[in-house]
Amino acid sequence: MPDLPSLAPLLAEDLEKVSRSTGIPLKTLERARAAWELAGCVGLQALGPVRSTPALEDFHLERIRQWLDRELKSLDLEVHARRNRYTLQVHGRDSFQLRFVPDSCAWLLFERRQGSWWPCPSSRTCISLTDWLGQLRRRLTLGPKSR
Repeated sequence: MPDLPSLAPLLAEDLEKVSRSTGIPLKTLERARAAWELAGCVGLQALGPVRSTPALEDFHLERIRQWLDRELKSLDLEVHARRNRYTLQVHGRDSFQLRFVPDSCAWLLFERRQGSWWPCPSSRTCISLTDWLGQLRRRLTLGPKSR
């Protein structure tokens, strides 16, 4: 994956043109633009490689599980951790992913689209885990209109 933060100035340009001139796949640039629009540099960092945060992984996983049990117990949900990414399965399918960006202690919510993870748009900037869990609840209980 290219160094996306260094591409930030190009994300306002015509992405097809940028793709042709840099060799970066258009889909990668589109995801980067969505992440940039959502959370700036933090959004681009969330697209980066999976990073190990072993001291916090279990703590965050337990917090997310407790919240799911309390807020969305009636739904068929499971959550699995892989370092700083917490994937939520809805009815056995990977549907959402909470990503922790250790450098800024920020969280971002992604959803499975077009075979890859895309940043979830929000009506306001959500950086905390609590904010994103609330966004997740709205998406799961209100359906597509909440997006």
